[in-house]
Amino acid sequence: MQRVSLRAAAAVLVVAAVVPATADDAGVCQNGNDDERIAACSWLIRRDPEAAANYVNRAGVYISKSAYDGAVAGREQAVADLDGAIADLDHAIALEPDHKSYHARRGDAYRDKGFFGHDYRVMGDYDRAIADYGEVIRLDPNDPDGYQRRGDVYEVQGDRDHAIADFGEVIRLHPNDPWAYKARGEVFELRRDYDRAIADFDKMIEFEPAGYLLRADAYKAKGDYDRAIADYDQVIRDDPEFPGHYVARGGAYEAKGEFDRAIADYAQVIRLLPEAGYALRGRVYQAMGDDERALADFDHALQLSPSDHDLQEARDSLLAKRSGPDPSTPPASAK
Repeated sequence: MQRVSLRAAAAVLVVAAVVPATADDAGVCQNGNDDERIAACSWLIRRDPEAAANYVNRAGVYISKSAYDGAVAGREQAVADLDGAIADLDHAIALEPDHKSYHARRGDAYRDKGFFGHDYRVMGDYDRAIADYGEVIRLDPNDPDGYQRRGDVYEVQGDRDHAIADFGEVIRLHPNDPWAYKARGEVFELRRDYDRAIADFDKMIEFEPAGYLLRADAYKAKGDYDRAIADYDQVIRDDPEFPGHYVARGGAYEAKGEFDRAIADYAQVIRLLPEAGYALRGRVYQAMGDDERALADFDHALQLSPSDHDLQEARDSLLAKRSGPDPSTPPASAK
């Protein structure tokens, strides 16, 4: 009797081992909460270890988890999530080596792991990301996505020449893509090649008005304050309630020595973001020699941001200047 039971149990196990995955299992693997998806995908992988899509779906969960874990659980858990994604994508690529989206996803996981890393070992994952994006380009050289992703990583690495070259390929393939001009223009600006940066932002503006702010910043960095101010005017017309725009234009007016106009812009900052606005306006008053108004603004700013040590030092320095030398300290000639 016992022998029959053992045979029956063995038959059940054999049947269970060959039962195919159901549509419900596949659905949960693709759509569910993270733990449910990982469990469903893992079950599908055990059932059919030759199906690359199940590894890719589980990798996608690990990648999405890494963003949350990086913010909540910490860097180590985020890196562990990405290591899990990379291992799954290794399997998928071994099964389907010419699937460009698998290389793109693994490249993204290596890239994100580099973002979380602060040591040489993790920084090396940028090189692996670049290699995967290179495979994307090899498999489809007319797809700008691989160039865009690789260019982004080159920029993070500080390899500006290669970044510019890749963004140039994106522009060649998609000449109406404003964000490609933005990406290349920003790298030109980092190289202080302001004329080329401005030329790219000119092209960006043809398709996307966000280019006005980038071009204004480039003009200001170049020292062309009048053109910078003209662009900031446009930016403020488009978005009059963002304090940073007034900060930027006020800085251009300061650089020109037009302090009254800078003060007017910083008054708008006070309306929108008072702790920053009072400090900025106070520094302009200080530069103008209006110590009373400078101190009043510094006091307002410190009431709003009492832990601002730089501002406290500026206020203390101004007070020391107004009070003059300590009368108990003998002059240098008497020493």
